[in-house]
Amino acid sequence: MTLSSGEKFGPFEVVSRLGAGGMGEVYRARDPRLAREVAIKVLPESFAKDADFLARFQVEARAASALNHPNIITIHDIGTVGETPYILMELVDGQTLRELLKAGPLPIKKLLNIAAQVAEGLAAAHARGIVHRDLKPENLMVTREGVVKLLDFGLARPLMAPPDSDSASSAEEQTVTALRATEPGTILGTVGYMSPEQASGRPADFRSDQFSLGSVLYEMATGQRAWKRSTPIETLVAILREDVEPIARVAPQTPTALCWIVERCLARDPEDRYASTRDLARDLRQVAEHLSEVTRAPASGAAGVDRPARAGSRAAWVAFLSAGVALGAISTLLLRQPARFRPPVSRYLTYSGRDGEPSVSPDGRFVAFSSERNGPRRIWLKQLSDGSEIALTSGPDRAPRFTPDGAAVLFTRLSGSLESIYRVPAVGGEARRVIENGGSPDPSPDGREIAFIRPASRSGIGGYDLVVAAVNGGSESVLHHVVGLTVIPPRWSPDGRFIALPHSLTGAIGGSPFPIALVPREKGEVRVLTPAGEYGLISSALWVNEGRELLYAQLDPGFFSTSGRIVSQNLDSGVVRILHRGLNLGPQLDLAGPGRLIYEATVIRSNLVEAPVALPPARPSASGNRWLSRANSVDRQPFYSPDGRRVVFTSNREGNMDIWEMTLASGSVRRLTDNPADDWDPYLSRDGKYLLWSSKRSGNYEVWIANADGTEPRQLSRDGVDAENPAMAPDGQGGEWVYYGSYGSEKSGIWRMRLDGSGAMRVIAGTLRDPSPSPDGNYVGLIDASDTDHFRIRVARIADGAFVSFSLDTSLNPATGTQGARIRWMPDGRSLIFGGSGISGNGVYVQAFDPDRDTTATRKQVATLDSALAIETFAVSPDGRRLVLSATEQPSDLVLVEGLAGIEPPRRRPAP
Repeated sequence: MTLSSGEKFGPFEVVSRLGAGGMGEVYRARDPRLAREVAIKVLPESFAKDADFLARFQVEARAASALNHPNIITIHDIGTVGETPYILMELVDGQTLRELLKAGPLPIKKLLNIAAQVAEGLAAAHARGIVHRDLKPENLMVTREGVVKLLDFGLARPLMAPPDSDSASSAEEQTVTALRATEPGTILGTVGYMSPEQASGRPADFRSDQFSLGSVLYEMATGQRAWKRSTPIETLVAILREDVEPIARVAPQTPTALCWIVERCLARDPEDRYASTRDLARDLRQVAEHLSEVTRAPASGAAGVDRPARAGSRAAWVAFLSAGVALGAISTLLLRQPARFRPPVSRYLTYSGRDGEPSVSPDGRFVAFSSERNGPRRIWLKQLSDGSEIALTSGPDRAPRFTPDGAAVLFTRLSGSLESIYRVPAVGGEARRVIENGGSPDPSPDGREIAFIRPASRSGIGGYDLVVAAVNGGSESVLHHVVGLTVIPPRWSPDGRFIALPHSLTGAIGGSPFPIALVPREKGEVRVLTPAGEYGLISSALWVNEGRELLYAQLDPGFFSTSGRIVSQNLDSGVVRILHRGLNLGPQLDLAGPGRLIYEATVIRSNLVEAPVALPPARPSASGNRWLSRANSVDRQPFYSPDGRRVVFTSNREGNMDIWEMTLASGSVRRLTDNPADDWDPYLSRDGKYLLWSSKRSGNYEVWIANADGTEPRQLSRDGVDAENPAMAPDGQGGEWVYYGSYGSEKSGIWRMRLDGSGAMRVIAGTLRDPSPSPDGNYVGLIDASDTDHFRIRVARIADGAFVSFSLDTSLNPATGTQGARIRWMPDGRSLIFGGSGISGNGVYVQAFDPDRDTTATRKQVATLDSALAIETFAVSPDGRRLVLSATEQPSDLVLVEGLAGIEPPRRRPAP
């Protein structure tokens, strides 16, 4: 029976068709009795008179209605309209897992969250004696709040006797009795997700659902189906006879523990799967909660963990009924169990939240590090055996490195804007300068030279020089020059022939591997080592295993990302071994012995703070601020709703950047966008109807628009390179313009377009960013980034694109590594409000706007944060009385990792 929009179906009014499954069609409808929207599943007319299918349809209703679990769809009612049976269900607003997978593999954190909820829902069903038997991405719905719902129990069947208790083990140990519609020998399910016992027509119990879930997990991790073949028959045979390609090979970033869970679920013999689905759910939750402690096994071709196989032979057969054709097969099954593997163990060495840049003494007994725990950053020394710590220097100092004999520590000292290299005895004493105008020192293996970094002073060149000088500061030689990138501190090879110099980029968000230059000490060609994978920033590099490999940390792509992996890369073959995965990897690390590593564990977090606007004569104080969010997430780029009651913002709290909404009175949040690609920088229209943001869904950042609740998203801009930071302003004729910045080299500047994406045109050309149009639409405030050393806040007339007198220099924001400060207009359009750490302290300021004169004298600070925090972005309320600030902090401590397989410190062998 096909229903149309607006048609009456019994007491229900059909709104729209939602989809169809093997057991019926589903419609969105309104129930006038309770004034709510519901979902109605209707059995097709061709099935309604079939006793077998009707029986299974009724089984679905009974099975699902017996379950009360947040991860299982709620059944409200069952009935018939005329001769058409129906099931009345809750309406789930979200996307199916199949829709989410269209963009490719899911981020690991999001995958584990979804998988654990599915397993918990299945465990609840299994505990009630219910087996789903048709688990697949189409039957898993993810709501906007991230809640997973199991749908379509159309093939579900009860166990022989539902248990009287909630014990999962008692229910799951019982045998299965089939209904007439599901007798042995009948294949029911979806080809590609059914278990071997389903594929061969044998009885299927709760462990069959585990196999199906394993297939779904495989697809979420790799982006490809586990058993997809060219025909259904070939797929069924593959399920019975073949092994899936290991996840370690298809998706090397997958944690080892998750690979083992999938492998266990996909065991062909049900006895080799989980004895309880609740144990499966518990394992998935454990991996999710301890993601930084689990590791990926090395990929094929690299050293790894041996996995002994247990062989066994079984008769397997399949009956496939299609157009009267039956196929039988017998296969020998090879069942694998994961070997016992002891992952590396991590523990914190320091706890101040202000420690970093570790350097281990040659004998492994001490670690020197920099810390600003008690005022200026200084060099500290920690004894690893008893944990005692002392300060070696007075500061401000950073970047310590032990000399090869362990007798002294080299470090960088800042005096004004000039860095110089100093030396201090390891037992304490007076520090003396050895090299002026240089930093990030590393002594050669023989202790005769020092490699260091110096800003290039040659006119018009810029960038950084890699310099080598005698240990006393004489005989300097420039070995290498880097332009357009920053550099990570250099490290000598154990034979003294090469210096490893990793490259980085301030404010980078990843996506392309940054190279490691291997610079010869003597004349020769610089070799470039490219890290593997589409990863982001890398750390300092260590020479290991007799100098044959480089060990470094490599961050996952993403803005503010600190999660990633520690790897060792062979210099000859380029093969990468994944040693450890962590959530809080920093830029510096050092070896502390065989299989032992100390790294800087860094957290970058931004949380939302609401602050009153302190207009003169009031003075701003952090005591009046109120935290809106407080966690290890990045909550940034806030924007008020027109009524001032809500704030939309960007957050990575579900693994990647999405747009969220917070109700200020209650603090409740909900997600407005949900896509594997990053969504950020939201903006709400003045009438509250539309949400604009920048999204990377098309491969590059473009401006997108949706209803204010995130529904009906669609792409607006067609920049093709990088369109970001949308904002709206009236066009003077009753309409609206959408303004945005284009950061492509050929299109660089401020652009505008209509709400339907038409009429795109460049308003102002140049290296400009973050447009903020005035409330009347006559001016636009922006960041002029043409001078990379000093960004400027400027204002231009929209009519002719000419800049007016208003101008303000900004500088580097030390908390985020980004330059510039956000700029907004006060609601009356008479003044500008801007903020950041680089203006005049850590605050937000208001300054009167006059296009024809300098108004610097009117500047007043109106909000501030505690000194340990930095203002990253902010929003001003519609009445101009409140601000929401994104407060950024970057705590760091030292972490010791032990048990890294196959890692040996090199013996330092000076070059002849």
